[in-house]
Amino acid sequence: MVTTSSLGKHAFSALLAVALLATPALSQVVYVDGSAAPGGTGTSWADAYDELQEALAATRSGEIWVAAGTYHPGLPGDRTATYQLKNNVTIYGGFDGTETSLAQRDVAANATILSADIDDDDTYGTGWNWWQFNWTGSSNNSYHIVTGTGTDPSAVLDGVTLLAGVGSDPALKGGGGLVVNGGSPTLRYVTFQYNAIGYGSAAYLIDCNSTFENCVIKDGYTCNCGGGGWTSGILATGTSDVMFVDCDFINHYYVSSMSQGRGAALNIDFGASGTVIGCRFIANQTGNFFAIGGGTARGAGLNAHGDIVVESCEFLDNFAHAGAGLTAWNNVTVTNSLFARNEAVPHEETKGLTYGDYGAGMLILSSAGDTIEISNSTFVDNNSEKGAGIAAYGSGTAVIRNTIIFDNYADPTPPGEDPIWILKQNLVGDYDLANSCVEYLLETEPGEDPPEPENFPGCFDESPQLMDIGGEDYRLATGSPCIDSGDNAEVPVGLTTDLAGDPRFIDDPATLDTGLGTAPIVDMGAFEFGGGGPWTDLGSALAGVGGPPSLVGSGTLLPGSPMALTLAAAAPFAPMTLIAGFSRIDASFKGGVLVPQPTLLLGGFVTDGAGGHVLPALWPASVPSGATFYLQEWIVDAAGPVGLSASNGLRAVTP
Repeated sequence: MVTTSSLGKHAFSALLAVALLATPALSQVVYVDGSAAPGGTGTSWADAYDELQEALAATRSGEIWVAAGTYHPGLPGDRTATYQLKNNVTIYGGFDGTETSLAQRDVAANATILSADIDDDDTYGTGWNWWQFNWTGSSNNSYHIVTGTGTDPSAVLDGVTLLAGVGSDPALKGGGGLVVNGGSPTLRYVTFQYNAIGYGSAAYLIDCNSTFENCVIKDGYTCNCGGGGWTSGILATGTSDVMFVDCDFINHYYVSSMSQGRGAALNIDFGASGTVIGCRFIANQTGNFFAIGGGTARGAGLNAHGDIVVESCEFLDNFAHAGAGLTAWNNVTVTNSLFARNEAVPHEETKGLTYGDYGAGMLILSSAGDTIEISNSTFVDNNSEKGAGIAAYGSGTAVIRNTIIFDNYADPTPPGEDPIWILKQNLVGDYDLANSCVEYLLETEPGEDPPEPENFPGCFDESPQLMDIGGEDYRLATGSPCIDSGDNAEVPVGLTTDLAGDPRFIDDPATLDTGLGTAPIVDMGAFEFGGGGPWTDLGSALAGVGGPPSLVGSGTLLPGSPMALTLAAAAPFAPMTLIAGFSRIDASFKGGVLVPQPTLLLGGFVTDGAGGHVLPALWPASVPSGATFYLQEWIVDAAGPVGLSASNGLRAVTP
């Protein structure tokens, strides 16, 4: 069975088993196999280089295919050795050493590890505190496994693991996995693990405009305890403008003995900016080394001193003194995102003076004049004394629309103290609310004037009736007042799907429309009620001689079940190509819109006399639940307006 990858939630294996015909390898491919005999020329698997450094030195452009195994950038003692990426060169990992087509590789089954453990003596602990016990510290490991300095986006690293870099380089003091000091390499399907120490233990990006796609950045550690260190995941600084698409930031720990305890997993520094789309920030922690002093540790998941755009992301189970999920200091836009089970705890600064314990989900410290926009998001089951959902403590005003802030809570107050007002447990600070569901918003706090509903148009404080908070299912249940109650005008332009990838505008015929706009009315929160089907039509067809071709997916996508892609209204007897990918880019292309980020191109098909085509298959059993991918067919159309036509895009999700 042909498998492209098996990487977590975005895996897909044997997209269409009957259609994946092997294609010859490009003549520009250079082969690397650590099990090969020394002296190879890299012209084939049978005559592969046995070291990646040899292949890099010999390759000016093209692709380098690297077989499964562990590779080191240098010999024991040479901590400065690194894999320097090159423009116009793509390094692919994930091969077993027999493939003739890129589509045949399986990254998960054939782990290609670029390891900083040059003296081969590392040991690691297990679980969330892997660094605390049984970790040797990796003190003799490479400073930087990979370097992207001086590159542009044509320098690509795809399908490898960067393991155990130690960013204690006396000059740059960071970037154990990857360092970029002026450059913009592209990274896809790269896993960062057990990288530690220094600024940006996983990746230190200075004046960098890189894109990271489908990467996993996990199990990082750093301590700013006198020797320097800041952010155990990725730190973007200088003039960097970075993008992360469908990436996971998991289990980072950053501790400080100074006043810099901010940003464990991802840190966008002053002057830098970032965009995160479809990413997950899970179980990241930041805190202070000493029990007393050291300031307030913030932003365990994401800390943004620079401008940040967050779309369709999840912030879950992060821990800090404040702003555990997300801390924003400048312009910030959050859309279609979920903040759940994040926790902020108090920290004693001096005897009798306690800081923190606010903004568990999101903390806003932006200034007046900054853009602060939150829409179609859900803040639920977060824990801190005040503003466990959102704490807007800066001098700017948070504009909140189509959002649910409910069931966030403070710990019980000690006997004799007044309990925190429930609204303030959920939301505090300077905010502008409309068409949102906020707990206790319209109740009167003891000793205060009653709230004025006209200040909160379209808002209510009834329970949103989520499916199962205890079971971590934060979708809307039947009968929820949040259904069809949002404001269509507040949905960002181009946002057509919810956090689960289902259509953003679905009308519930059993619910009276109480929101604003022309039906269907958008729901409040990160999830639209009524979604959940495996196939979604994304539009964006390019008309040909017979009008816009139509692509329809059928089948349940259950293991072993029949499925089919059916094309209609295309040019007759025309060559066609199926384009598939793990993410959606909606890029201008040949007069139309390319919907998928191209990962797999399948040619060799021809439409029938009616301009149709059916591609059947049995759905592979190896595809995990929740796997997501995008499909579109492009057709040669000599008589059409631009010589090509394209079907609508399709999104498919396994149940």
